[in-house]
Amino acid sequence: MCGTQVVSWGALYYALPVATAQIAGTTGWTPGTITLAFSAGLLVAAVAGIPVGRLLDRYGPRPVMTAGSALAAELYPPVFAAITCWYGERRARPLTVVTLVGGLASTVFAPLTALLVDHVGRRASYLVYAAVFLLVNLPVHWLLLTPAWPDHRT
Repeated sequence: MCGTQVVSWGALYYALPVATAQIAGTTGWTPGTITLAFSAGLLVAAVAGIPVGRLLDRYGPRPVMTAGSALAAELYPPVFAAITCWYGERRARPLTVVTLVGGLASTVFAPLTALLVDHVGRRASYLVYAAVFLLVNLPVHWLLLTPAWPDHRT
């Protein structure tokens, strides 16, 4: 899950500041408007977290995180829920590892986004990221996550 979190945070969070100037230049939106739209998206994600949490409780991480990969909507909350359930009292270390590795997203995706935006434009850059979600994150979540929660969850 560490690798999928790097992709998720990099494409969904850290790419935007790099692409903002080109987005503003091609849409006529101000950087403030772009940032406001991003903030609104974060609020929508927070509200969506409630039903997504219920789906996680009911079906486990495999279908929920796979669907999140297909929709390019996959950040820490479902990962943290899965790790907490799987590891119980031993969750501190895996949570720390996922968080630290996820922190590499800015180091990888800021320069990668700059390179992509310069060479193929912002739209194509985001299409590349969507393809990575479908070709990397989705199969990893479908194939490697357990289909249901362990019996010991509370």
